[in-house]
Amino acid sequence: MLEKGIASDVSFIVGEEQEPIPAHKYMLVSRSSVFFTMFYGTLAEKQPEIVVPELDKESFMVVLRYIYFEECNITPLNVMAVLYAAKKYLLSGLIRHCQGYLQESMDDENVCTILEQSLSFGEADLLDKCLQYIDINTETVLKCESFLHIKQETLTLILSRDTLRSPESGVYEACCRWAESECKRQDLELIGTNFRLVLGNCLYLIRFPLLSVQFFNSKVVQKGILREEESKEVLDYLITGNRVNVPFPTSRRCLPKQENSKLQKCKRFRNSESGWVVNGRETDAIVFCCDTNILLYGVGLYGPEEKGLSTEYNVKLQISDLNGLCLYDRQDICKVKMKSDIYQFDMGMAGVELEANVWYILSVVINGLPTRKGYDGLKFVKSGNASFEFASTSRSTNSTDVEEGQIPELYFAELREKDG
Repeated sequence: MLEKGIASDVSFIVGEEQEPIPAHKYMLVSRSSVFFTMFYGTLAEKQPEIVVPELDKESFMVVLRYIYFEECNITPLNVMAVLYAAKKYLLSGLIRHCQGYLQESMDDENVCTILEQSLSFGEADLLDKCLQYIDINTETVLKCESFLHIKQETLTLILSRDTLRSPESGVYEACCRWAESECKRQDLELIGTNFRLVLGNCLYLIRFPLLSVQFFNSKVVQKGILREEESKEVLDYLITGNRVNVPFPTSRRCLPKQENSKLQKCKRFRNSESGWVVNGRETDAIVFCCDTNILLYGVGLYGPEEKGLSTEYNVKLQISDLNGLCLYDRQDICKVKMKSDIYQFDMGMAGVELEANVWYILSVVINGLPTRKGYDGLKFVKSGNASFEFASTSRSTNSTDVEEGQIPELYFAELREKDG
């Protein structure tokens, strides 16, 4: 009856070609409350023809075949249109089929295409899954042909991610390949100024300050994609660590937290007592390194001298390497109701990636009531398979050092594989 249009009592005019597709109200209303309201509600459609311009004939027929006899002929070409129709007509079973198909078939080559379609159809859940896939498989996705054909809007969404699993040099080179393809599409000469033109604001999402001086000079400056003043500002940052005028992000991209990663604790004091002043002007800092790659998710800080006291602290926390490259910089109000001596400054689900055998400076500026302090400090601490070494630094103007002070704990997960 569907294929021959036998005894049909309604027609759908679909697509730009406005092709009529005969159907049967009885079948439609028995499977969809939307169709019931359309044909038998208080504002029921009286016309014998229903116009559906946003769907093509093939996709609409997939929907009808599912309604009539639960056949589900989904393909990479029609899945997003079918998913859109399934949501429009509240066909929950068909929605699950489409979502399952997309998740099972997602790979390096098609994830960018699915991402663009998710944006077009407003599929927020699917969009998140695409971005999570790109986070984990960044390097291979950025090398795929499909990446070169995404829109600038999609490129912006990807470059905005803090959790891309790729060195910034790989991100930059992928952007150059995309810009070259876009110039060809627009029939523009393949020169740096045109690369800059087609990238638009995406250019300012590339983290040039994370590149090496050699790479920046040979691959960025020589291409002419940045203005002379911008190049000077980035080079000044790379050489001196001066962040004042740098128009590009300076924080590292971080690995997304792995579900199977076990959060561990590194405790650097044996004991604690009252008597530490935090006035918002002085810095508590410590230098440390670890013998394995880790993701740092939080830092433990001593709270008020009196347990159970409710208060809040204004905390500015920063992590940088010994060359002054800032990896993390955030200020937050920590509301504290102490059940123990220590509260956690949470650094987010992404964490901060720290490389093995590299020294880092962790500094905090805290403003609030006097806190407890640690003493009998440990220079070497082993937690799980990770071994930490701590050292004092002159940047600690509030006297925190290896032996005593603030920053009693680090919360981290081990990384089995080195990123990029």
